[in-house]
Amino acid sequence: MKYSIIFILFCISHISFAKDLILSQTNIGALNLSQGSLVSLSDVKSAFPNYIVTHFIGAGDSADFHRIEVKDNEEPLFYIVSYFDEKTNKNTLRYDIDLLVVTSSKVIDRYGISVGDDVNKVIKQRGSNLVVSANHVDNSIGNAQIYYQVQIPLSEEMKNKGLDYISPEGVTKEKIILENPIVTTISWPHPSW
Repeated sequence: MKYSIIFILFCISHISFAKDLILSQTNIGALNLSQGSLVSLSDVKSAFPNYIVTHFIGAGDSADFHRIEVKDNEEPLFYIVSYFDEKTNKNTLRYDIDLLVVTSSKVIDRYGISVGDDVNKVIKQRGSNLVVSANHVDNSIGNAQIYYQVQIPLSEEMKNKGLDYISPEGVTKEKIILENPIVTTISWPHPSW
């Protein structure tokens, strides 16, 4: 009985912390998500006042982009990307959310899935009606604007051949379920490249 009460108190003490870190199709915590709506650094800071929120301009193989990152004192939790286009550039203060990527197990989605969970949990919570896509070096499995990035682990034979990863091209849902990899990131509203 004593341990049950301690457990219940522990759970209650963490509810308010976890409540603002839930991703759904329409929001992450207090921040509304919808394709076509605009966001700013101040919007994100207002939605997550107890977290460290930073902004920088990123560059890579794609167009340059705004990146807003939300961190706690220990680690990055998620980031938002908005690519430069005809209406967005480095001076734009409000922009579309092109991609949101959860990078921490401290954020859960509305199905109870977080980074570090395995695909078996994804299937158990979401069902098998999920779409698989090939990303740059990994695969995504998901639907309805929430996707889980996973990477099929290398066999010893492949490692001995000097391979760093399995090509995501041609990986099937059945292969992902059989290998049961862990979720490395969660993305909204589409798979993370």
